[in-house]
Amino acid sequence: MIVKKICKKLYNISINLLHHIKNQIMIIELDKYYKEILYNILKGLGKQKINLTKKEKSIIKNLYNKKYNYHFDYTIFALYKSLNGYFSSEFISCSLYLIFISIINRKEYSKVLADKGFYNFYLKEIRRAEDILRRINYSYYDSQNKITNIDNFISKVLIEKPEIIIKPSYDTYGGHDIRILRDYDKDSLINLLNNYKSDFVIQKLLKQSEVLAKFNSMSLNTFRFTMLNINSQISILNIFLRFGNENSEVDNVSSGGSIIGVNHDGKLANYALNNKGKIEYERNGIIFSEYKIPNMKEICDFAINCAEQLPFVGICGLDIALDVDNNPVLIEINLKLPGILYPQIFSGPIFGDRYQEVIDYIHKNFS
Repeated sequence: MIVKKICKKLYNISINLLHHIKNQIMIIELDKYYKEILYNILKGLGKQKINLTKKEKSIIKNLYNKKYNYHFDYTIFALYKSLNGYFSSEFISCSLYLIFISIINRKEYSKVLADKGFYNFYLKEIRRAEDILRRINYSYYDSQNKITNIDNFISKVLIEKPEIIIKPSYDTYGGHDIRILRDYDKDSLINLLNNYKSDFVIQKLLKQSEVLAKFNSMSLNTFRFTMLNINSQISILNIFLRFGNENSEVDNVSSGGSIIGVNHDGKLANYALNNKGKIEYERNGIIFSEYKIPNMKEICDFAINCAEQLPFVGICGLDIALDVDNNPVLIEINLKLPGILYPQIFSGPIFGDRYQEVIDYIHKNFS
Protein backbone atom coordinates (compact mmCIF):
# COMPACT_ATOMS: atom_id res chain seq x y z
CA MET A 1 0.00 0.00 0.00
CA ILE A 2 2.83 2.42 0.93
CA VAL A 3 4.71 1.60 -2.28
CA LYS A 4 1.53 2.21 -4.26
CA LYS A 5 1.05 5.64 -2.65
CA ILE A 6 4.67 6.57 -3.32
CA CYS A 7 4.37 5.50 -6.95
CA LYS A 8 1.18 7.50 -7.36
CA LYS A 9 2.80 10.58 -5.84
CA LEU A 10 5.84 10.24 -8.08
CA TYR A 11 3.56 9.83 -11.09
CA ASN A 12 1.66 13.02 -10.23
CA ILE A 13 4.92 14.91 -9.73
CA SER A 14 6.16 13.68 -13.12
CA ILE A 15 2.95 14.69 -14.87
CA ASN A 16 3.02 18.15 -13.29
CA LEU A 17 6.67 18.57 -14.23
CA LEU A 18 6.02 17.56 -17.84
CA HIS A 19 3.06 19.94 -17.97
CA HIS A 20 5.25 22.75 -16.60
CA ILE A 21 8.01 22.02 -19.14
CA LYS A 22 5.49 21.96 -21.98
CA ASN A 23 4.09 25.33 -20.88
CA GLN A 24 7.58 26.84 -20.63
CA ILE A 25 8.47 25.63 -24.12
CA MET A 26 5.21 27.07 -25.48
CA ILE A 27 5.88 30.43 -23.79
CA ILE A 28 9.46 30.57 -25.12
CA GLU A 29 8.24 29.79 -28.65
CA LEU A 30 5.47 32.41 -28.44
CA ASP A 31 7.89 35.08 -27.24
CA LYS A 32 10.26 34.14 -30.07
CA TYR A 33 7.41 34.33 -32.61
CA TYR A 34 6.24 37.71 -31.30
CA LYS A 35 9.75 39.15 -31.29
CA GLU A 36 10.14 38.17 -34.95
CA ILE A 37 6.88 39.95 -35.83
CA LEU A 38 7.91 43.07 -33.91
CA TYR A 39 11.26 43.15 -35.72
CA ASN A 40 9.43 42.86 -39.05
CA ILE A 41 7.11 45.75 -38.14
CA LEU A 42 10.03 47.92 -37.01
CA LYS A 43 11.71 47.28 -40.33
CA GLY A 44 8.49 48.02 -42.23
CA LEU A 45 8.15 51.37 -40.44
CA GLY A 46 11.81 52.19 -41.05
CA LYS A 47 12.63 52.32 -37.33
CA GLN A 48 15.62 51.02 -35.40
CA LYS A 49 15.60 48.99 -32.19
CA ILE A 50 16.29 51.06 -29.07
CA ASN A 51 17.77 49.07 -26.19
CA LEU A 52 16.60 49.43 -22.61
CA THR A 53 18.77 51.30 -20.15
CA LYS A 54 20.03 49.61 -16.99
CA LYS A 55 17.49 51.58 -14.97
CA GLU A 56 14.63 50.42 -17.23
CA LYS A 57 15.72 46.79 -16.92
CA SER A 58 15.88 47.17 -13.15
CA ILE A 59 12.34 48.56 -13.05
CA ILE A 60 10.97 45.58 -15.00
CA LYS A 61 12.92 43.07 -12.93
CA ASN A 62 11.66 44.53 -9.66
CA LEU A 63 8.08 44.63 -10.92
CA TYR A 64 7.78 41.15 -12.36
CA ASN A 65 10.68 38.73 -11.90
CA LYS A 66 10.76 38.75 -8.11
CA LYS A 67 7.03 38.40 -7.67
CA TYR A 68 6.30 35.71 -10.27
CA ASN A 69 9.66 33.93 -10.19
CA TYR A 70 9.62 33.90 -13.96
CA HIS A 71 12.68 35.06 -15.87
CA PHE A 72 12.40 36.36 -19.42
CA ASP A 73 14.56 38.53 -21.64
CA TYR A 74 13.91 42.23 -22.07
CA THR A 75 13.82 42.27 -25.86
CA ILE A 76 10.05 42.58 -26.23
CA PHE A 77 9.99 45.55 -23.83
CA ALA A 78 12.75 47.16 -25.89
CA LEU A 79 10.83 46.55 -29.12
CA TYR A 80 7.68 48.17 -27.74
CA LYS A 81 9.83 51.10 -26.65
CA SER A 82 11.24 51.31 -30.18
CA LEU A 83 7.83 51.17 -31.85
CA ASN A 84 6.03 53.58 -29.54
CA GLY A 85 8.89 55.98 -28.93
CA TYR A 86 8.84 55.73 -25.14
CA PHE A 87 9.59 53.27 -22.34
CA SER A 88 6.83 51.99 -20.09
CA SER A 89 7.03 49.15 -17.60
CA GLU A 90 3.27 48.73 -18.16
CA PHE A 91 3.81 47.02 -21.51
CA ILE A 92 3.19 43.31 -20.96
CA SER A 93 5.14 40.48 -22.60
CA CYS A 94 3.35 37.37 -23.81
CA SER A 95 4.96 35.43 -20.96
CA LEU A 96 3.44 37.72 -18.34
CA TYR A 97 0.11 37.92 -20.14
CA LEU A 98 -0.30 34.14 -20.03
CA ILE A 99 0.43 34.17 -16.28
CA PHE A 100 -2.09 36.97 -15.73
CA ILE A 101 -4.79 35.23 -17.79
CA SER A 102 -4.33 32.01 -15.83
CA ILE A 103 -5.04 33.97 -12.64
CA ILE A 104 -7.84 36.28 -13.82
CA ASN A 105 -9.83 33.70 -15.83
CA ARG A 106 -11.37 30.85 -13.84
CA LYS A 107 -9.71 27.74 -15.29
CA GLU A 108 -12.56 25.39 -14.45
CA TYR A 109 -14.96 27.45 -16.61
CA SER A 110 -12.73 28.87 -19.33
CA LYS A 111 -12.43 25.75 -21.47
CA VAL A 112 -16.20 25.20 -21.48
CA LEU A 113 -17.00 28.85 -22.19
CA ALA A 114 -14.51 28.92 -25.08
CA ASP A 115 -16.17 25.90 -26.75
CA LYS A 116 -18.13 27.19 -29.75
CA GLY A 117 -20.52 24.27 -29.43
CA PHE A 118 -21.88 25.67 -26.18
CA TYR A 119 -22.53 29.25 -27.34
CA ASN A 120 -26.10 28.45 -28.29
CA PHE A 121 -26.83 27.17 -24.76
CA TYR A 122 -25.71 30.19 -22.73
CA LEU A 123 -25.64 33.10 -25.21
CA LYS A 124 -29.25 32.87 -26.35
CA GLU A 125 -29.85 36.61 -26.01
CA ILE A 126 -26.73 37.57 -27.96
CA ARG A 127 -26.90 38.11 -31.72
CA ARG A 128 -24.62 35.50 -33.29
CA ALA A 129 -23.95 33.75 -36.56
CA GLU A 130 -26.67 31.10 -37.03
CA ASP A 131 -25.66 27.60 -35.92
CA ILE A 132 -27.32 24.85 -37.93
CA LEU A 133 -25.43 21.85 -36.53
CA ARG A 134 -22.99 21.18 -33.71
CA ARG A 135 -21.15 18.04 -32.77
CA ILE A 136 -20.60 17.94 -29.02
CA ASN A 137 -18.94 14.90 -27.50
CA TYR A 138 -19.82 13.03 -30.75
CA SER A 139 -23.54 13.80 -30.41
CA TYR A 140 -25.28 16.14 -32.87
CA TYR A 141 -27.43 19.13 -31.90
CA ASP A 142 -29.59 21.28 -34.15
CA SER A 143 -30.18 25.04 -33.95
CA GLN A 144 -32.82 24.48 -31.22
CA ASN A 145 -30.38 22.53 -29.02
CA LYS A 146 -32.23 19.30 -29.80
CA ILE A 147 -30.43 16.02 -30.38
CA THR A 148 -30.42 15.09 -34.05
CA ASN A 149 -28.33 12.94 -36.37
CA ILE A 150 -26.18 13.59 -39.37
CA ASP A 151 -28.66 12.11 -41.85
CA ASN A 152 -31.48 14.42 -40.75
CA PHE A 153 -29.17 17.41 -40.96
CA ILE A 154 -27.93 16.58 -44.46
CA SER A 155 -31.46 15.97 -45.74
CA LYS A 156 -32.58 19.39 -44.49
CA VAL A 157 -29.52 21.37 -45.52
CA LEU A 158 -29.56 19.99 -49.08
CA ILE A 159 -33.05 21.41 -49.61
CA GLU A 160 -31.91 25.01 -49.13
CA LYS A 161 -28.15 24.52 -49.71
CA PRO A 162 -27.05 27.70 -47.93
CA GLU A 163 -23.44 28.79 -47.99
CA ILE A 164 -21.96 27.35 -44.81
CA ILE A 165 -18.83 27.53 -42.70
CA ILE A 166 -17.49 24.60 -40.68
CA LYS A 167 -15.05 25.19 -37.84
CA PRO A 168 -13.63 23.12 -34.97
CA SER A 169 -15.15 23.87 -31.58
CA TYR A 170 -11.67 24.51 -30.16
CA ASP A 171 -8.46 26.16 -31.30
CA THR A 172 -9.26 27.80 -34.64
CA TYR A 173 -6.26 30.12 -34.31
CA GLY A 174 -5.13 31.29 -37.72
CA GLY A 175 -8.18 29.82 -39.45
CA HIS A 176 -6.96 26.28 -38.78
CA ASP A 177 -9.33 23.62 -40.18
CA ILE A 178 -12.02 26.16 -41.09
CA ARG A 179 -13.88 25.29 -44.29
CA ILE A 180 -16.27 27.46 -46.30
CA LEU A 181 -18.67 25.60 -48.60
CA ARG A 182 -20.65 27.33 -51.33
CA ASP A 183 -21.27 24.37 -53.60
CA TYR A 184 -21.61 20.86 -52.20
CA ASP A 185 -23.58 17.64 -52.45
CA LYS A 186 -24.39 14.82 -50.04
CA ASP A 187 -21.24 12.81 -50.63
CA SER A 188 -18.82 15.74 -50.44
CA LEU A 189 -20.45 16.97 -47.24
CA ILE A 190 -20.34 13.54 -45.57
CA ASN A 191 -16.69 13.07 -46.56
CA LEU A 192 -15.74 16.47 -45.19
CA LEU A 193 -17.51 15.95 -41.86
CA ASN A 194 -15.96 12.53 -41.46
CA ASN A 195 -12.53 14.14 -41.68
CA TYR A 196 -13.18 16.15 -38.50
CA LYS A 197 -11.82 14.06 -35.65
CA SER A 198 -13.03 16.40 -32.91
CA ASP A 199 -16.16 18.47 -32.21
CA PHE A 200 -17.21 21.10 -34.73
CA VAL A 201 -19.83 23.75 -35.48
CA ILE A 202 -21.61 24.42 -38.78
CA GLN A 203 -23.06 27.88 -39.36
CA LYS A 204 -24.75 29.70 -42.19
CA LEU A 205 -22.21 32.01 -43.76
CA LEU A 206 -22.85 35.54 -42.53
CA LYS A 207 -23.45 38.15 -45.21
CA GLN A 208 -21.47 41.13 -43.99
CA SER A 209 -22.00 44.87 -44.02
CA GLU A 210 -20.68 46.94 -46.88
CA VAL A 211 -18.92 49.03 -44.21
CA LEU A 212 -16.47 46.17 -43.61
CA ALA A 213 -16.73 44.37 -46.97
CA LYS A 214 -15.03 47.31 -48.68
CA PHE A 215 -11.75 46.38 -46.94
CA ASN A 216 -11.87 42.90 -48.51
CA SER A 217 -15.05 41.42 -49.96
CA MET A 218 -13.75 37.83 -49.92
CA SER A 219 -13.23 37.49 -46.15
CA LEU A 220 -15.56 38.02 -43.20
CA ASN A 221 -13.77 40.99 -41.63
CA THR A 222 -14.08 41.32 -37.87
CA PHE A 223 -13.39 43.62 -34.97
CA ARG A 224 -11.40 42.18 -32.09
CA PHE A 225 -12.42 43.66 -28.75
CA THR A 226 -10.19 42.92 -25.76
CA MET A 227 -12.37 43.09 -22.64
CA LEU A 228 -11.51 43.35 -18.95
CA ASN A 229 -14.07 42.36 -16.30
CA ILE A 230 -12.85 42.62 -12.70
CA ASN A 231 -14.06 44.38 -9.55
CA SER A 232 -17.60 44.83 -10.95
CA GLN A 233 -16.40 46.92 -13.88
CA ILE A 234 -16.23 45.99 -17.56
CA SER A 235 -13.84 47.91 -19.79
CA ILE A 236 -12.97 47.77 -23.47
CA LEU A 237 -9.17 47.67 -23.33
CA ASN A 238 -8.68 48.07 -27.06
CA ILE A 239 -10.25 47.50 -30.46
CA PHE A 240 -8.73 46.57 -33.79
CA LEU A 241 -10.11 45.57 -37.17
CA ARG A 242 -8.87 42.54 -39.12
CA PHE A 243 -9.38 42.10 -42.86
CA GLY A 244 -8.19 39.40 -45.18
CA ASN A 245 -5.54 39.57 -47.83
CA GLU A 246 -6.63 39.75 -51.46
CA ASN A 247 -8.39 36.51 -52.53
CA SER A 248 -8.36 35.19 -48.94
CA GLU A 249 -11.55 33.98 -47.25
CA VAL A 250 -10.22 34.42 -43.71
CA ASP A 251 -9.18 37.63 -41.95
CA ASN A 252 -6.58 36.12 -39.61
CA VAL A 253 -3.26 37.93 -39.44
CA SER A 254 -1.41 34.61 -39.24
CA SER A 255 -2.99 33.70 -42.59
CA GLY A 256 -1.72 36.86 -44.30
CA GLY A 257 -4.48 39.25 -43.24
CA SER A 258 -3.97 42.83 -42.07
CA ILE A 259 -4.84 44.53 -38.81
CA ILE A 260 -5.48 48.15 -37.83
CA GLY A 261 -6.26 49.89 -34.55
CA VAL A 262 -9.70 51.44 -33.99
CA ASN A 263 -10.54 54.20 -31.50
CA HIS A 264 -13.73 54.03 -29.43
CA ASP A 265 -15.23 56.67 -31.71
CA GLY A 266 -14.56 54.54 -34.80
CA LYS A 267 -11.53 56.43 -36.12
CA LEU A 268 -8.89 54.14 -37.65
CA ALA A 269 -5.16 54.26 -36.98
CA ASN A 270 -2.95 55.79 -39.66
CA TYR A 271 -1.70 52.44 -40.94
CA ALA A 272 -2.53 48.73 -41.06
CA LEU A 273 0.08 45.99 -40.83
CA ASN A 274 0.55 42.25 -41.12
CA ASN A 275 2.86 39.80 -39.37
CA LYS A 276 5.50 40.14 -42.10
CA GLY A 277 5.91 43.84 -41.43
CA LYS A 278 3.99 45.02 -44.49
CA ILE A 279 2.60 48.49 -43.79
CA GLU A 280 -0.49 49.83 -45.62
CA TYR A 281 -1.85 53.36 -45.45
CA GLU A 282 -4.87 52.68 -47.64
CA ARG A 283 -6.86 49.77 -49.05
CA ASN A 284 -9.34 49.77 -51.94
CA GLY A 285 -9.46 53.55 -51.97
CA ILE A 286 -9.91 53.84 -48.19
CA ILE A 287 -7.31 56.18 -46.70
CA PHE A 288 -7.09 54.85 -43.14
CA SER A 289 -6.18 58.15 -41.46
CA GLU A 290 -9.34 59.73 -42.90
CA TYR A 291 -11.79 56.86 -42.32
CA LYS A 292 -14.21 56.43 -39.43
CA ILE A 293 -16.37 53.36 -38.71
CA PRO A 294 -20.02 54.45 -38.34
CA ASN A 295 -22.22 53.44 -35.37
CA MET A 296 -19.20 52.58 -33.22
CA LYS A 297 -21.04 53.29 -29.96
CA GLU A 298 -23.61 50.61 -30.78
CA ILE A 299 -20.83 48.12 -31.54
CA CYS A 300 -19.03 48.96 -28.27
CA ASP A 301 -22.27 48.59 -26.28
CA PHE A 302 -22.80 45.19 -27.89
CA ALA A 303 -19.28 44.10 -26.86
CA ILE A 304 -19.93 45.12 -23.25
CA ASN A 305 -23.24 43.23 -23.30
CA CYS A 306 -21.40 40.11 -24.52
CA ALA A 307 -18.81 40.40 -21.73
CA GLU A 308 -21.59 40.65 -19.15
CA GLN A 309 -22.67 37.14 -20.15
CA LEU A 310 -19.24 35.77 -19.15
CA PRO A 311 -19.06 36.36 -15.37
CA PHE A 312 -16.23 33.88 -14.77
CA VAL A 313 -13.99 35.47 -17.38
CA GLY A 314 -11.79 38.43 -16.48
CA ILE A 315 -10.02 38.86 -19.83
CA CYS A 316 -11.44 37.84 -23.18
CA GLY A 317 -11.18 38.65 -26.85
CA LEU A 318 -14.46 39.05 -28.73
CA ASP A 319 -14.57 38.73 -32.51
CA ILE A 320 -17.47 40.81 -33.78
CA ALA A 321 -18.69 41.23 -37.37
CA LEU A 322 -21.39 43.44 -38.89
CA ASP A 323 -24.31 41.93 -40.82
CA VAL A 324 -25.86 43.45 -43.95
CA ASP A 325 -27.98 45.75 -41.76
CA ASN A 326 -24.89 46.92 -39.86
CA ASN A 327 -25.91 45.05 -36.72
CA PRO A 328 -22.99 43.73 -34.61
CA VAL A 329 -22.81 39.92 -34.52
CA LEU A 330 -20.68 37.83 -32.15
CA ILE A 331 -18.50 35.38 -34.08
CA GLU A 332 -16.14 33.96 -31.48
CA ILE A 333 -14.89 34.22 -27.89
CA ASN A 334 -11.14 33.96 -27.31
CA LEU A 335 -9.91 33.05 -23.83
CA LYS A 336 -6.62 31.22 -24.36
CA LEU A 337 -4.57 34.17 -25.61
CA PRO A 338 -6.93 37.04 -26.51
CA GLY A 339 -4.39 39.34 -28.10
CA ILE A 340 -1.43 41.22 -26.66
CA LEU A 341 0.93 42.11 -29.52
CA TYR A 342 -1.12 44.29 -31.86
CA PRO A 343 -3.19 46.05 -29.17
CA GLN A 344 0.01 47.35 -27.60
CA ILE A 345 1.37 48.48 -30.97
CA PHE A 346 -1.72 50.55 -31.73
CA SER A 347 -2.96 51.51 -28.26
CA GLY A 348 0.00 51.35 -25.87
CA PRO A 349 0.09 49.24 -22.66
CA ILE A 350 -2.72 46.66 -22.74
CA PHE A 351 -4.39 47.54 -19.43
CA GLY A 352 -4.37 51.30 -19.92
CA ASP A 353 -5.53 53.29 -16.91
CA ARG A 354 -6.55 50.06 -15.11
CA TYR A 355 -2.98 48.75 -15.00
CA GLN A 356 -2.43 49.17 -11.25
CA GLU A 357 -5.88 47.74 -10.51
CA VAL A 358 -5.02 44.63 -12.55
CA ILE A 359 -1.63 44.26 -10.85
CA ASP A 360 -3.26 44.54 -7.41
CA TYR A 361 -5.83 41.94 -8.45
CA ILE A 362 -3.07 39.61 -9.67
CA HIS A 363 -1.07 40.01 -6.45
CA LYS A 364 -4.14 39.31 -4.37
CA ASN A 365 -4.93 36.08 -6.20
CA PHE A 366 -1.45 34.86 -7.14
CA SER A 367 -0.20 31.77 -5.32
